Amino acid sequence: LPKDMVVATGNVGIRSLREYTFDINGGTYTALEALKVIDPKYVIFSMGMNDINLLSAEEYTAQYAAEIEKILTICPDSDIIVAGITPILPSSDFTSNASIQQYNAALAQTIQQLNRENVAYFDAYAVISDPASGGLAEMYSAGDGVHLGNAAYPALLNALCPLLDAMSVPPAFPALEQRLTETTAAETAISGTE
Repeated sequence: LPKDMVVATGNVGIRSLREYTFDINGGTYTALEALKVIDPKYVIFSMGMNDINLLSAEEYTAQYAAEIEKILTICPDSDIIVAGITPILPSSDFTSNASIQQYNAALAQTIQQLNRENVAYFDAYAVISDPASGGLAEMYSAGDGVHLGNAAYPALLNALCPLLDAMSVPPAFPALEQRLTETTAAETAISGTE
């Protein structure tokens, strides 16, 4: 993604989101100000690893819900995808995968309770976990047992695409929606199905 579309930095967490600024389009903004400037069609949250040892699951999800509500006020037409915390290698002592799964379950429940058509939970944990160990699959580790290596990102993106396809197209995309409708109609006509 172009740098001016990325509101991200190392060490940011939901608890500290307001403490950081981001350089976007020649200006320096808080996360909420940056989103107002960008006016994104999709907002993808991927935070939590830097919160898990400092907040309870209840505090974590309450802060997440509050930030989502603020973003919906600023960007009401954006689709928001909230990724669960990714697993760690079982050998890591940073936290435990059981704790991560507890926080993810609480976050998924919070997103469900928000009951917003344009807000969805994405189970990033399941995508890159090793079924045998329940932790991060070695092939997705950057080597320290916590951070993700390059191979994790295409796997996450490929798993995210069906969720994006299932969400409604943001209102700012009417031309894209029209093109998708026309393509589907054309494909139906060619295959002879309705």
